[in-house]
Amino acid sequence: MNKAITDTGPPLHLNQIGYIRLLKVFDTLLVSTQVKEELQEYGIWHCLTKEKAVHLQEETIIDDEITKEQNRWKDLTLHRADVSVLVLVQRTADALALTDDLVLRRAMESLGRVVVGSVGIVIRGYREKRLSKDELYKCVDLLFNDSSLYLSRIFRDRVQKLIEELEEA
Repeated sequence: MNKAITDTGPPLHLNQIGYIRLLKVFDTLLVSTQVKEELQEYGIWHCLTKEKAVHLQEETIIDDEITKEQNRWKDLTLHRADVSVLVLVQRTADALALTDDLVLRRAMESLGRVVVGSVGIVIRGYREKRLSKDELYKCVDLLFNDSSLYLSRIFRDRVQKLIEELEEA
């Protein structure tokens, strides 16, 4: 099964550029209750459920689990929803982790997890033939220019080079 655990970032950024459907590259999207609340605040939860973008599975993370995990990562600046994602990542061994948050990414990587952001999801969409190469370039441009995702110019150049090297899907 192709599962992913996400924080708010990738659904938010993909929705901002009109490509939330790319979350269909995953069979199941695991979302903590805390992340669901953030997605609802942004009006994205409705988009995910209305569009049937992906099979959503909500996971309850109780306050005690969040408090315990916050104490473990006290040196990092993490919101409750971020901490709930860390709990969920440790609970679910067979799922990819999704985030655009650098601090959360580093924490999950330190747990030995593979982490993918919005750019990686877009590239995966291309590899699965959900996007043409022109659409791939368009999505990356939209992420850099029209979403709230912050990516450095150096990273953008690296992504452009990677796309140029990708074989036609």
